[in-house]
Amino acid sequence: MKKRSYQVALGGMSAALSLLFMFMTGVLPFMDYALPALAGLMLVVVMVELNAKWAVLVYIAVSLLAFFLAPLKESAVLYAAFFGYYAIVKSYLERIPNRIVEWVLKFLLFNAAVAAAFVLIIYVLGMTEMLEGLNEWGQWGLAGFWAAANVVFLIYDIALTRVIGAYLNWFRPKYLKKFS
Repeated sequence: MKKRSYQVALGGMSAALSLLFMFMTGVLPFMDYALPALAGLMLVVVMVELNAKWAVLVYIAVSLLAFFLAPLKESAVLYAAFFGYYAIVKSYLERIPNRIVEWVLKFLLFNAAVAAAFVLIIYVLGMTEMLEGLNEWGQWGLAGFWAAANVVFLIYDIALTRVIGAYLNWFRPKYLKKFS
């Protein structure tokens, strides 16, 4: 019983922190890409301390609630389409022994998620101002956006790896050994 209550509490706290980050998109609208990424980081703790099943449950709960609570629906879509589950998928992709295959799959996943999010934001949510912003850059607007997004993803993946390493090698032994 004690283990189950610990799992529920950790999952609930991680979901609450993720939702706080998603809610903050209304307070800090210039961080509409960074805050969903930070919300996704909360799943790292769930993956390490619990397992993938719990992380998926937290991801689903936050994704659904973010659509109702997050002021910027674009950020909720970004969380649901990529940032929310990437920490979970990353742990499985990095088990692939061939690094080239691993990175190709990561970039394919990212690009598919960006395309899906883009279509959802523009055609389902009707936020066509995103297209207007790209049109200001001319015929290369979309290509430039896509190239920049892939560079940012590469940096994000490397940073996420380092955050996971810091959690496992520094934070967890220093602060969480008391709870083990």
